Amino acid sequence: MLDREFENSKICFACDVYGIEFIFPKKKDEKIQRRIAEYKAEGKKFPRIIENYEIDNYPVNVLLMEEENSKGEKEIYGCATNREAKEIQKDPEAISEYYGQR
Repeated sequence: MLDREFENSKICFACDVYGIEFIFPKKKDEKIQRRIAEYKAEGKKFPRIIENYEIDNYPVNVLLMEEENSKGEKEIYGCATNREAKEIQKDPEAISEYYGQR
């Protein structure tokens, strides 16, 4: 489990080289906000997995989740990971729960 500040390709690469699974909150940059807007416009539901999302040209999988915040408003957030998409699909909420236990 990494903090948001560790979102860079060198950290992701090092984890992969050493066989370390990583999960960190994905910053809501312009590219992610555009994807979220596209999914909403297409009427797609969350959670959504973006496979091979590039962080500084390094591929990771991003899981977009939707939850209610403390004000009762729906909010979309993302987590980046090197877990396989097919594993994430089995139980997307597990990523969020696992990260929350850090």
